[in-house]
Amino acid sequence: EEKLWEAFGGVVASLAALSRAVASAPLAGEAGGGPPAVAHWDFSGERPFVDTVHGYELRQADASTPVGIAPSAGGGFGRAAAFGFGAHGHRLYAPRESVPALAAISGHSAEVSVIAWVQLLSEHPLHGGAYVGGVWEEDRSWRQYAIFMDHTGSCAANNGLVAHISAEGGPSPGQRYCESRACGATALHPGAWHCLANTYDGRSIKAYVNGTLDTKQSHDPNNPFPYPNPPKFPYGGIFRPPAGAGANFSMGANFIHDGGGTGSGHLGNEFVGLIGAFAVYNQSLEPGEISALCQGKLRG
Repeated sequence: EEKLWEAFGGVVASLAALSRAVASAPLAGEAGGGPPAVAHWDFSGERPFVDTVHGYELRQADASTPVGIAPSAGGGFGRAAAFGFGAHGHRLYAPRESVPALAAISGHSAEVSVIAWVQLLSEHPLHGGAYVGGVWEEDRSWRQYAIFMDHTGSCAANNGLVAHISAEGGPSPGQRYCESRACGATALHPGAWHCLANTYDGRSIKAYVNGTLDTKQSHDPNNPFPYPNPPKFPYGGIFRPPAGAGANFSMGANFIHDGGGTGSGHLGNEFVGLIGAFAVYNQSLEPGEISALCQGKLRG
């Protein structure tokens, strides 16, 4: 336990600097500076797992090894949810029926923006996929939208952002997995804070890192990622599950089925690090709005 708090010690200064951006981001629309979020968590206050828009409450997936909260850095919020510190299956979730505004982001004409402020710990570099958060359960083919890091071999950047959208809910047509994603081009360094964003406007998926479209070439086929893009990706939009079905909202890990496809599932793609804030919008934000949110300038 002492070692865990020492790891947090090197983080608190970054959290203090980050707090101004996160504090302004979720409710920027109320000040006339941009669209309002439909959900936002900054992990502050006496109820750190309750969002600041609708009061949506995240639950612990395993009460015996709960997701923790980093100590306050002072000023702003200065706190973060801590995932994976020596515990398997660290996950926060909200039942689908308890987060209707998040579940409702679906359908052929749906748009979405997901923004997360994250830090991988330097002692825990990625060796595979890491699920940051979204509405995404693979074992039952209930995929809608999510942010991953280094999730697929078709995205080259180590520890890079992978912005996922699914029209089918299951694997992409003819594939073992869902391959409809925008790939970030930057290898994200553990131990540093990053603002990650996934936007979808019905035509393309975009991956942003620290407020900038994360691409290294002018015509990158992976970012923006056209969606739909026939013949390989004939459908667009966001999966709308049948009534009474669909994924819960979650952070930190998602349910997967080994080998892809659908079947008996278990928690996987575990994220190890800190999430300082997480926000979801039911529209595709413009590049300037993403930049302003990541830089904390939307209100002023």
